[in-house]
Amino acid sequence: MKDKSFYHAFEDRFRGSRELIKSRLRIYLPFIIPLKAIYDDCRVIDLGCGRGEWLELMADEGFEAHGVDLDESMLAAHKAEGLSVTKADAMEYLQALHNDSVVLVSGFHIIEHIAFESLQKLVSEAFRVLRPGGLLILETPNPESLSVSTTEFYLDPTHRRPIPPKLLYFLADYNNFVRIKLLRLQESPLLYGSNGVNVTDIFFGVSPDYAIVAQKSAQKEQMSLFDKAFNEEYGLTVDDLALRYANKDQQLFAYERERWQWLESELSAAKVRFDMQAVEIPSLRDRAAQLDAQLSASKDQVAQLDAQLSASKDQVAQLDAQLSASKDQVAQLSERSQALESERKRAEWLDRELQSVHSSICWRITAPMRAGFDLYLGAKANLSAIPQISRRKIGSIISPLLIGSIHFAKAHPSLKAQALKLVHMYPRLDAWLYSFVVSKGLVDCCTRVQISSHGFSESSLSPYARRIYGDLKDAMEKYRKEGF
Repeated sequence: MKDKSFYHAFEDRFRGSRELIKSRLRIYLPFIIPLKAIYDDCRVIDLGCGRGEWLELMADEGFEAHGVDLDESMLAAHKAEGLSVTKADAMEYLQALHNDSVVLVSGFHIIEHIAFESLQKLVSEAFRVLRPGGLLILETPNPESLSVSTTEFYLDPTHRRPIPPKLLYFLADYNNFVRIKLLRLQESPLLYGSNGVNVTDIFFGVSPDYAIVAQKSAQKEQMSLFDKAFNEEYGLTVDDLALRYANKDQQLFAYERERWQWLESELSAAKVRFDMQAVEIPSLRDRAAQLDAQLSASKDQVAQLDAQLSASKDQVAQLDAQLSASKDQVAQLSERSQALESERKRAEWLDRELQSVHSSICWRITAPMRAGFDLYLGAKANLSAIPQISRRKIGSIISPLLIGSIHFAKAHPSLKAQALKLVHMYPRLDAWLYSFVVSKGLVDCCTRVQISSHGFSESSLSPYARRIYGDLKDAMEKYRKEGF
């Protein structure tokens, strides 16, 4: 800490960081930049250059900046950074400059450190050395701020007394500066918010610093380059804050009045709605009673529908059972229909075969045989009444006829095949002929196998036909044993 001078360390502690100060100084750039449009060489003198923030900013903007200060430790830091500085008394250095030799003379927080007579001379000398259109910038604490004028100003032991803004403004005007702008600086950004100002802001929210930017006369076209910057308003005064506070009260009062009027209108509307609802209450009660009755009736209907639904479910279950039984019956009928269709087709086939047999030569040839058999069947009922001798006489008459027919058929193979086919169609005839030919010795027993197996299968008969066929075989065997 002791490597710095007291005032150097004091500024580091209480004024703010170099970056903060440099950012605050940018507010002057709109005033200064137009100078580069008027002059090619723009020499700037900063009196009491301090830590050099302004010199750095001017160098960054392309100005030829030179600083003057008496603090050796601050100057050593500037020289190390390559800034142009001189250790000298600010007034003496200013008096040594030529007339119309610089475009800008600045002094930031220097005039509160000197006597008023020195301040008068400084303003006068600055006017002398400035070129036409040149600027004088002087920044100092603002005594309009209650906190500055009562405490903050006296924190720096080198301060003499605060300079009121109007006094400094008048001093520049007295020394023939044609245009002067008063800038109030460093107020809290919160004061520009939507929350407005409080009573304490009127006393402590005023801009804590202010500056004047005074311009020396020049040609009208040159002066117009600075119009925009000089026409702006900067900072907050006590009057500004008081007016805003008053406006806030007025706005608050107007808001409360509007809110009260709104509440009254809402209350009136609520009363109207209440009266209308009071009139509607009896009808609403009647309507509620009707709805209750409808609800009760609906419940009864729902109960009835539930009962009907239950009965319908039972009916559906019964119908499902009937449908299942009907499906079984349909399946059985389908099977029977298929069986009947098979029997019908077989009957048609047998009918065709019978017609074929009836139209065949074999049928005509075997007519005597069939006639004898029919004669036999016709007389069978009376055989028991005919004596044994008479039956044998009848048999002796029929037997030669049958034997002759059999020999004739055996002599003609094609006729024999057709005769066998025909005989096999009549199981009773087939069985009787077999018994007859065997008893007469016309064929042996093994021949029967051939005859019976040719074109006939007992398994192909229906159950009813097989039963009849069995009865015929038993009857033929019985008749054979009795004498044929």
